[in-house]
Amino acid sequence: MKSRQWIILVALAVVALGAVALIVWPNLRADHALSLHVVVGAPLLVLCSAALGWLAPRWLAADAPDRLAEHLEAVVRDGRLDDAAGVPAAGGSRLLSSLGAFMGAVHERLEVQQLALREEQIRTRILQADKQHMQAVLNSISDAVLVTNAFGDVTLANGAAEDVWNFTFEAERRTPVADVAGDVLLTQAMEQLRQSEHRVPRKVIEIERGTDGDLRIYKATVSAVRSEQGEGSELSGMVVVLHDVTREREMARMKNDFVSKVTHELRTPLSSIRAYVEMLVEGEAEEPETRNEFYKIIDSESDRLSRMIDNILNISRIEAGVTKVQKENLALTGLLKNVVEVLTPQAGEKHQVLEAELSPVFYQVFGDRDMLYQAILNVVSNAIKYTPEGGSIRLSSDLVGGMAVVKVADTGLGIPKDDLPRLFQKFYRVGVNKGAAKGTGLGLALVKEIVETLHHGKVSVESEVGKGTTFVLQLPVAE
Repeated sequence: MKSRQWIILVALAVVALGAVALIVWPNLRADHALSLHVVVGAPLLVLCSAALGWLAPRWLAADAPDRLAEHLEAVVRDGRLDDAAGVPAAGGSRLLSSLGAFMGAVHERLEVQQLALREEQIRTRILQADKQHMQAVLNSISDAVLVTNAFGDVTLANGAAEDVWNFTFEAERRTPVADVAGDVLLTQAMEQLRQSEHRVPRKVIEIERGTDGDLRIYKATVSAVRSEQGEGSELSGMVVVLHDVTREREMARMKNDFVSKVTHELRTPLSSIRAYVEMLVEGEAEEPETRNEFYKIIDSESDRLSRMIDNILNISRIEAGVTKVQKENLALTGLLKNVVEVLTPQAGEKHQVLEAELSPVFYQVFGDRDMLYQAILNVVSNAIKYTPEGGSIRLSSDLVGGMAVVKVADTGLGIPKDDLPRLFQKFYRVGVNKGAAKGTGLGLALVKEIVETLHHGKVSVESEVGKGTTFVLQLPVAE
């Protein structure tokens, strides 16, 4: 038994034979090298060279395995074959020669298998690295990417796709895409592409995800993956790419609204000016007071039209990077006083109080006089428009931490919290306040561009519905 345990653990590859020269069992090395466990019971000649064939008829006795073990122990112990241990002397050298040839063949086979194993391990690592790299590339793409096999089961997805469809790829691998995406339009598009007789390469549709409060619009491109080009190609899968076009659609909608609003806004003062001019020409304003009133209305509407055109042109120039900015050291207090003087009549028409609380400290800002005047004028004018009759607007200035701070506070309608982040976007108007005053939605967008882009300042807003709004403009002080 001890000999058998040694054979099992010995580093050489050894097999044991039964009474009729059939393989009974291999030791660990022989089993690992030649997978002999799959041929236990087969003749020795199946695996051994012809040089070992002579051993089979000589060791047919029941104790052949033990005898072989004894002789192997003798070889290992003394470095030579002990003939007295039971093997005929005449066969000793042949035994060693044949056993050596067998062990050499086993060793060579083992080296080949080890080399093949190393190559397989390298290929496996390369495939794993390629897979990880491909997944990293997919995850770096901002668009949602989803890949299916020919049966419509999900085989690949990036992080953006997991976010859009709210699933985990590893948990949903090989799950039907209809169960993962759950979008009828997308599923229909994929099925139409699958059954297309004209080999249509792709379909493009728009789908919506989310709720009314957070609705996202995606352009979905569904592409067919085929095994080869030509008529005989077979569908091997599909690739779905979702590109978020929510902002583009919103901008297109706002631009369409803007064209409509601008047309209306431009027509309104022009119509008013034309009407009063016609009355003056036709002599309907005979009294001097009446004529003066008409002149004031024409002048006011002209100013309104001019400001509107200036807003449109200025914001277009700033975005195009062609604005000519002429900066100089200027006293902000004087600029604020000019704004109050110009807009006091407009506030008076609504019985509002427009007051100024200006800093007594003299300081200057380095900026473009006309641009800053336009920005402050827009903010104060906006406050007048959205403050009910009898309300108040307060314009104040101060010097805080090396920055000139201008505040415009009103007692107006207020702005809902959800609208504040979008307040300075072009064409955007607060939904609940749209009916309170006319406008194009460009005034505050221009303010932000002038203060932050051209003067490296900052614009912020605080508001509470029903109580009022405060705009804060911060500008660097001149050195």
